[in-house]
Amino acid sequence: MKYIYLLLSIFIISCCRNSTNVKSYFPGAGSAVVQVAILQHQESNDVTAGLTDTTRWVSRKINTEVTDQIGVSIVGDTSFTLPAGAYLINYSSQLRILPSVAGYSAITRIYNLTTSTEVIKGEAITSNTSIPQNLMGTGYVSISSETVFSIQHWIEHEFTTGSPSQHQGQRSNFADTGNEIYATITIIKLQ
Repeated sequence: MKYIYLLLSIFIISCCRNSTNVKSYFPGAGSAVVQVAILQHQESNDVTAGLTDTTRWVSRKINTEVTDQIGVSIVGDTSFTLPAGAYLINYSSQLRILPSVAGYSAITRIYNLTTSTEVIKGEAITSNTSIPQNLMGTGYVSISSETVFSIQHWIEHEFTTGSPSQHQGQRSNFADTGNEIYATITIIKLQ
């Protein structure tokens, strides 16, 4: 069953990012409307994502609602609320760690701030490169009342050198390409 959710998520992400209503046509499913919300951490063109703390869980910035058919609310700039329901959540979060930090490790998760529990554990990486890394995760969440969540990361090493403003993502350095995107959360309401 989780593979069906993953395939549906990939379909919606790749085909329907900006549509206002996405209809699913699957045998036996009729023409039900799939409700989608896409949230992002965006910065103006050529602006880096910012410095991050290490050796503890840190909530990522989420500051832009790309589309919302569910009724999601961004709280402050690091969390979001979902109304009661069942959801497939897919996310990616960029990190850039300096080459002087040999063998750093990082991991991400979706965290339920209302109940103080981890609900989705994402990928973990260990790397020796300064190339930006996208850490991703996908999971199912079912909640009975409005709940506050955040996307969080943990990085193993303290930073002492280099360009600390780029640890949550590196700007593109392209002129006039629109906003920089450093994290994306795609939420599909299942029921």
